Amino acid sequence: MANKRNNIDFTILLLDDYIETDESIGNFLRKRGCKVIFETNPKRALQIFQEEEIDIIITDIKMPELNGIEFIKQIKKLNEDIEFIIITAYREMDTMKEAISLGVTEYLDKPVGFNELLLAIEKTRKYISVLNEKKQLETKLKNLSIGENYSLNSIIGNSKQIIEIKNLIKKLAEYPETSVLIEGESGTGKELIARAIHFEGPNANKPFVPVNSSSIPETLIESELFGHEKGSFTDAKERKKGLFEQANGGTIFLDEIGDISLAVQKNLLRVLENREIRYVGGNTIKKINVRVIAATNKNLEKMVLEGTFRQDLFYRLNIFRIYIPPLRERKEDIELLVTYFIKFFNKRLNKNIKGITPAALEKLKDYNFPGNIRELRNMIEQASILCDDNYLMNKHFPLLQMLATKYNDLNLYDDLNLEKMEKKFIIKALEKANYNKAKACKLLGITRDSLRRKLDKYSITVSKHVKGGCKQL
Repeated sequence: MANKRNNIDFTILLLDDYIETDESIGNFLRKRGCKVIFETNPKRALQIFQEEEIDIIITDIKMPELNGIEFIKQIKKLNEDIEFIIITAYREMDTMKEAISLGVTEYLDKPVGFNELLLAIEKTRKYISVLNEKKQLETKLKNLSIGENYSLNSIIGNSKQIIEIKNLIKKLAEYPETSVLIEGESGTGKELIARAIHFEGPNANKPFVPVNSSSIPETLIESELFGHEKGSFTDAKERKKGLFEQANGGTIFLDEIGDISLAVQKNLLRVLENREIRYVGGNTIKKINVRVIAATNKNLEKMVLEGTFRQDLFYRLNIFRIYIPPLRERKEDIELLVTYFIKFFNKRLNKNIKGITPAALEKLKDYNFPGNIRELRNMIEQASILCDDNYLMNKHFPLLQMLATKYNDLNLYDDLNLEKMEKKFIIKALEKANYNKAKACKLLGITRDSLRRKLDKYSITVSKHVKGGCKQL
């Protein structure tokens, strides 16, 4: 057994009522770097276990005073995580079943082959290593409150990218007047980052006002952002504070900033430069002190070149830029996120799910998550509802295989450019709708106007007379 197997470096409690076991197995393991404590009496072995730090217990089954199964039960009361390897000359089915029910997975027949024993120890060692990693993950999550917690601890991940983002948040939080631009695909957690910047800063007790720019009709967005005077338009029956004024002293988060019109962009620039607002339909100037954090899943630099986004506003917002990578680029964070969401939905759904099986976790890691963390969250919620077991398994993710096949069929990941992916979705939806734009809108979940803008943006013409139905100019 080369390298690791020649230096196992574990403390093993070896329990057997035959001295010869220590002379053979014990000496063999000591030569390979193990500290071996040999004992013939189970009751004395119990005492030793409480005095020494033991990694693995190798035990016989048939022993005087206390048999191996009862010994395992006593040890499990002291430490349920300790790992056992059973060696015995009496392989009885009932005894094996009981041992397995106690968590024993390594069961060797006497006389034990040394190579067989080393293999069992190595497998157990790897399992212990995985168990320790799991404990470390649980420790990191221990102080993470479930629910509306927006401190740095709410940003789950230990990938290099997430660590860098957390470090930048710490620095930005100290400067509450500095504007920030957050970029990333839909579902990556842009609002969570924005909230962390706010709540880590000195104005954490001040308002945090989130605004989804794309959800406000263009005719009302200026009124919503800056406020309006009574009678300034038909439905303005009273004076109303805008969202900027509501956020005074704190932070306003402008999500989907790339969707606002050039006219609103101009007024927004004035607010950022002069730190003042003017109500729609009024002349009164009101000073405000608000940090602006903007977010987008679009390429603003490209929009500047195309003339659809103001260059001066872009530079004003882009004092500090944070890019959140998609989940497929930081898959090492998936296990932490799954653990968090299981705990979250245990509380919400009154479940007691202990975790996820390695096979199911690997299946999740193999998936590319076009919907990012939001999609993972939805998957864990669905799986938690379906799960009546202690662990989430592959069978609790019935849509996963279907989705993976669907996105692979679309060849979405040959090129991870977000706009190219969106273009492929639009063309696929049009083909599926037999080039009926109304049906395509339903499939895509967007309005007719939105589809028209996207067709213009990507220079896609729809015609049944064109081979394939769609033509990119």
